Amino acid sequence: WTRAEFRAWAEGLAAEHGYSVRFDGVGGGAWDEERQPGAPCHGPGPSSQVAIFERPGLREQM
Repeated sequence: WTRAEFRAWAEGLAAEHGYSVRFDGVGGGAWDEERQPGAPCHGPGPSSQVAIFERPGLREQM
């Protein structure tokens, strides 16, 4: 999947089930989206994508 496809899928799934989601990468490399406008591209970013789903309020119940 592209990063955009993965993000759209994960955000839709999180919204459907009442979770929040954040994203990270595995395998080194900076995200191109993190570079400053006009700065040179440092590569394609991490080799794998990760979505971390969290259920609001669950930590308080533990």
